[in-house]
Amino acid sequence: MANIDRAFTVPSLSLNDESGIFLGEIDPSSSGFEAPESSLFIRKNPAQLFQKSGPADTEWERIETSDVALDKEEHRALDTLVHAIAENNHTEYIRTGGRVTAVIVWTDVTKTFKLREELITYVSGQVSQTVNRQYDGAGNLLEILTTVITRTGGVITSEDVTLIEV
Repeated sequence: MANIDRAFTVPSLSLNDESGIFLGEIDPSSSGFEAPESSLFIRKNPAQLFQKSGPADTEWERIETSDVALDKEEHRALDTLVHAIAENNHTEYIRTGGRVTAVIVWTDVTKTFKLREELITYVSGQVSQTVNRQYDGAGNLLEILTTVITRTGGVITSEDVTLIEV
């Protein structure tokens, strides 16, 4: 691996005078830092990344990345369609005619905010469609995953999956 220590030490980097990359100790969104819009500011301590979002010196937005290491509690709180629920929650099963037609996962027993719900449709006693709705921790709908199941002679022959990001 190449050693680039002090190979090119500069306080900032300009990209065609249209934007730049800056390094510093301040929070530019509260302290203010003059730079062209779309510039990046790397804060050293704590390690944070900001992007200039407007003409005012304080118009910097912190960029959240999924690449940062998560501690155990933060990881436990994650919830997406492909991440198994591992946080404390309350799961509600709704039955119609003796069949489960909906599974709703709430943040807790107060049922204030949904995390996920799955709606299940049956044809001739077999599941023909599932609609999964994924919510954030505040109860806002994030995405809808619909699966339509086709059967021939009772055997699944295809599954058509559609994902809609809201």
